[in-house]
Amino acid sequence: MNLFSIVAEDSPDILARITNHITGKGIEIKSIASGPAEKRGMVRITLVTEISIESASVLKNSLEQLISVISVKPLCSKSFVARQFAILKVKLFSGEYHNAMEVVKSFGGRIVKKGKDLIVIELIDEAAKIQSVINTLNNFGVVESAQSGIVAI
Repeated sequence: MNLFSIVAEDSPDILARITNHITGKGIEIKSIASGPAEKRGMVRITLVTEISIESASVLKNSLEQLISVISVKPLCSKSFVARQFAILKVKLFSGEYHNAMEVVKSFGGRIVKKGKDLIVIELIDEAAKIQSVINTLNNFGVVESAQSGIVAI
């Protein structure tokens, strides 16, 4: 897995130009997230691909040539923190709330809404840990889920 942190000038088409550039090279984007950067008028894009080290170097160099791209930084495994956000709607049967709550707490999540027979859970963690929570909560019945792209710094 390759992670890149891209800083670019904020414009309505910057994300489309970057994704078109990458997919035009036949590279699959596994995850992409964007948001305001620390400087006004800039956007930070976190990009995840699965390509070779050589291809990652070529991609970095080609992204740096795009107009409006300020910097492209490959993120090495020990030098960054990456997180993903997920919201899950889980159906509960009678008496399961306590057990589900224990699972959620053990993974550091929190219940943000509780209904008669379902709960909504918020998780922020590494992608692999979020998938572990989803797998565990499937025993109860995950009705719906939404996940963000990975963000890293």
